[in-house]
Amino acid sequence: MYLAITLARLKDFPNSCTAYEKAISMEQDHMNHLNYAITLYNHGEVDKARTHHGIFKQLYAELNQEDVEHDYEVMAQSQGLQEALSKAGNLS
Repeated sequence: MYLAITLARLKDFPNSCTAYEKAISMEQDHMNHLNYAITLYNHGEVDKARTHHGIFKQLYAELNQEDVEHDYEVMAQSQGLQEALSKAGNLS
């Protein structure tokens, strides 16, 4: 996942996507899906971003309550993305 984030920040979107997809194939971690969704949204891939954000929410809901209690930054990122995706849906 860190390689994917770095590639996204270096504006190498295609290789960033490849790195995210590889990370997801190796481990179904909620953060892989959230970060991928944000990257996809930032590059105009709204439908794919919605898909990965949905998977993130599903995986996040399955986590132990103790693991998510103090995860404010993650929830803030997710809520921000949700708002952006909602606005993008209204523009379609």
